[in-house]
Order: sequence, then structure tokens, then C-alpha cells
Amino acid sequence: MTPDRQFRKECVIPVLKADIKLPIDLNKDYVPPDNSPPRGLNPAIEWIVEKKFSTENVHLVTFRGILKRMACAPFDRFLSHYCFRLTKVGNVIAMDEIETEQKRQINANMTEYEKMCTHHGKQLEKELLEEVGEMENNIMTTCKIGRYRCLVAAEVDGRDEEGQIVEMKANFELNHPKQRVNFRRGKLQSTFMQCYLAGIKRVIIGFRDREGMLRSIKKYTLDEIEDECRDDWNKDFYMGFLEQILQWALPQVEEGHSFLMEYFGGNDITLTRVPYANHLPEIFRHHVDACKL
Repeated sequence: MTPDRQFRKECVIPVLKADIKLPIDLNKDYVPPDNSPPRGLNPAIEWIVEKKFSTENVHLVTFRGILKRMACAPFDRFLSHYCFRLTKVGNVIAMDEIETEQKRQINANMTEYEKMCTHHGKQLEKELLEEVGEMENNIMTTCKIGRYRCLVAAEVDGRDEEGQIVEMKANFELNHPKQRVNFRRGKLQSTFMQCYLAGIKRVIIGFRDREGMLRSIKKYTLDEIEDECRDDWNKDFYMGFLEQILQWALPQVEEGHSFLMEYFGGNDITLTRVPYANHLPEIFRHHVDACKL
């Protein structure tokens, strides 16, 4: 799979600060995680319609985070559940996430430590990027997974001094060999797939100590991550698994219905037909139909 084109929505992507002084306290300005229901696809659909983007050869519209979780779930010890909704409109399947009781319980049972770790990631972006105000930093990218052409929405963090989009993550300092192994098999693997699916080629990792103080920053390219982790995982394995799921699920999705794809841990993935929830704007159907003429 190779993302073949990026389309930036109308947004201002913040740039990396030129002068960053360490250490930085990532605990400050603490805000509990936002556990509101998952956002829908409407902003992406509005962009498709507004830009008159042809969906004639598009099979799937979704978020990169959804594709990443599908590809990595059985191999991610921290991911025990997801529920995605697939709805077919003409030749296009729209796939978004819906909230389930199990997801609400997972959020409700987050420890204070887990909440603070989530805050550290948000605070890292705030500390390292120039302030641009409250704007969505979204891009759309096209890619092909197996025989399926996908239009993928991604919220991005920022851009570096060369104008390249970068993904930013916080991680604990690596003081022991086992931590380095877990870092390669966990954080780097997950971040690589998240970036690869959206065509983002650069990553910044901020390393914090146990007190939440940012101590160092390291920049990676995706090629460097792949080389460093070559003995731990192979992207082709995850992409092959993702392709198998799409080949199994997408042909079963019928127009006029929604289907719920649920993951319950291990290799347990189900696809269940449910009534159409009328959650997609009617203008999207008109657009898809017009693109077939």
C-alpha cells in the first residue's frame, strides 16, 4: 500500500517552535481526557461534496485511526474492543466509530495515572508547537489497500521547519533493554502504522520521566523507524491482515443497511446487520450518484 496523494482541508497546521528549552513540565494545565462520543464522518463528507471530489473509484471513506486499529488490534495488548459502523451509499462505504457500553466502561474505569499520561501527549503538542488558535488540522489522503481505493481522513499534529507534517507522541524514558523492546513493539509500531496510512513520513517522540518532565526529543523518519524495528515487526504483515478484513467485510455490506463490525479481543471479529441510522447527510448520496453519471 502506498498513499498516493494528500489533500489538505482548509486549516492552519501549527509549526514546530524554533527554540525549545528542556526540561518542560508536561503536568501543567491538566485537563481530564475528553470522553465524548466518537466524531462522525460529516466533516470529511462535507469536504468531499464542497471540493466536488469524485467518488467514482472510491470504495471506502473512513479515518486513519480506524484502519490502524483494525490492522493492529489482535497484536495490541492494550486494545480489547472496538465497534465500527459501515454504511453503503451507492458504490461507497462510509465507516465511522460508534460508542458502545463496553467503550464507556473502559473510559469510566481509566485510572488517574492513565488520564495523566493522555494529558502528557496533548501537552507535548502544546509545548512544542506554535499557537494557531482553535482550528481543526485535518487532511484527506487517498490510498489503495488490496483492491480497495480508500479516502482517509486524518487529524494531524503539526509541521516541522521544512513544512513536512509530523506526528508527535510522548513516551517514558528508555532506561532498560526491556523498555526499548516494548517501545519498538508498541509505541513505534503503532505510530508507524498511524502515519503510514495517512502518508505522513516524520515523527517526533518526546521522552518524559516518571514525574512528567520532558527530558529529551527525538526525530524519526518512517524509514528510520522501519529499519530500527526490522527484527520486531513488518508493516506488510499488518497491511496484509487489514486487507483480509476489508476483503471479508466490505462485500457483505448491503446498500440501505448499516453493519456493525465489533472486535472483542483475540481473533473475535463480528459483522452484524442493523437498521440504517440515517446518520449520513442526503447530499452525500446525491454527490455519489452524480459521480457515476
